[in-house]
Amino acid sequence: MKISIHTIHELPFVKLYGTVIVADVLRATSSIVTMLASGAEKIIPVNHHGKAMQMRQQNPTYLLAGEENGLKAKGFDLGNSPVELDQAQIKGQTVVMSTTNGTKAIIGSVGASHLLIGSFLNLDAVIGKALQLGEDIAIVCSEKSGVMAYEDHLYAAVAASQINRRVCDLELGDSTRWAINALHGLLGNGAEISDQQVLHVLQNCSHGKHLIERGFAADLEFIARSNYFQIVPELRGGALVGA
Repeated sequence: MKISIHTIHELPFVKLYGTVIVADVLRATSSIVTMLASGAEKIIPVNHHGKAMQMRQQNPTYLLAGEENGLKAKGFDLGNSPVELDQAQIKGQTVVMSTTNGTKAIIGSVGASHLLIGSFLNLDAVIGKALQLGEDIAIVCSEKSGVMAYEDHLYAAVAASQINRRVCDLELGDSTRWAINALHGLLGNGAEISDQQVLHVLQNCSHGKHLIERGFAADLEFIARSNYFQIVPELRGGALVGA
């Protein structure tokens, strides 16, 4: 089994196969996990807001979720705040979701055998599901305005490190080896990252600061809770459903 780490901008140049875990922890993938854990029937990711509005015109019962510059998109029912979505009335609903980076990463990863959604909120569950599938694993990190997202690479490093400890003779891609070594340098070999350490990264990375300035500090505290949910969103037939 091989594990590799990629960014959204590498997707046109790499062929994804096996199992892909998409991570945009601030905030799209954390919001997807939260919505499905809160009872949403399915989530349809789209790559721009116009497509979402068009789908709602065709299906008036659909809810729209998404953001522009971190705030709820104009004309949408829901934003991209997992704290707000955790409390929203979405049980049994179909949600169409469009975000600046996260849904584009999901759509760009279509074509792999299995596409899973990862967040610190479902860390152990998504790792367990990926290992159960028994395929090569690729973790796709989102980016913010074409720039590396520290929080997503931290997630990828933590997930890859845990997989490496569980699988004998795991083949590591260069980016994966670098990420694991960087994590060990941060924590010390063998150490587990704590929720408080995750929160510290989320609060001090550039996008985390951006969200705090817009009043979403509570989102960061929520997202830093490792293994808060056991649900694993998986793309099936163009929609994300809970597994």
